[in-house]
Amino acid sequence: MQIKDNEIHNFHIRNILKKLEEKGLDAMLVANFNNIYYLSGYLSTSFAFMIIKENPIIFVSGMDMENAGNTSSIDIVKYESFDKMIEYLKEEEIKSLAIESDLTANVYEKFKEFNLEISNAISTERMIKSDGEIEKMLKATDIAHKSLIEL
Repeated sequence: MQIKDNEIHNFHIRNILKKLEEKGLDAMLVANFNNIYYLSGYLSTSFAFMIIKENPIIFVSGMDMENAGNTSSIDIVKYESFDKMIEYLKEEEIKSLAIESDLTANVYEKFKEFNLEISNAISTERMIKSDGEIEKMLKATDIAHKSLIEL
């Protein structure tokens, strides 16, 4: 069975949303490029923030709009300013926000009006593998095994 990457991303986003709900958090702010890629398939070349909520969204620089739209099934919005992101969060009625532990102090300051809580939800989620990820690992193992036999 062939499983698409966006199904894998959706699997992990749903799991993270469950963890946020258990802690009473409305959403999660993701700034780490590797985590954004892990959850969306989009690898930023310059700047990105992802908001994990019921309908996730990625804020990207203007020069990355096309690339982001082509590589991720998640909604993409052009980043204009932190103020616009905060306005968006307020419009979505987000009051509590999980953040990554490696978020910079500057970004933390920008979002401090929300009830912030450091979360390891993504690092914990990385330990869980979806059926699609297991399928890919088995295929990679098979390819590696065949290449060793050829040597």
